[in-house]
Amino acid sequence: MLNKKIGEPCCDELRHQLLKLLNSKVEIVTKFGPVVGTLIKVKDGYAVLEESDSVFVYVLLPNIQFVTILE
Repeated sequence: MLNKKIGEPCCDELRHQLLKLLNSKVEIVTKFGPVVGTLIKVKDGYAVLEESDSVFVYVLLPNIQFVTILE
């Protein structure tokens, strides 16, 4: 399991990489399961995806294990 905290270099790097994927369709896998949608916002501690049914999902950066680009 990854142990990341907001403000640590690993989360800062993750945030930087996610910013490059804004407006892309992605799958984000967390320890709670996968989320698929369009990445619409990346902030200091979280990312926001819009799912196909216009539901917004907030994902805390420390919980992200994998990101896959779907488009």
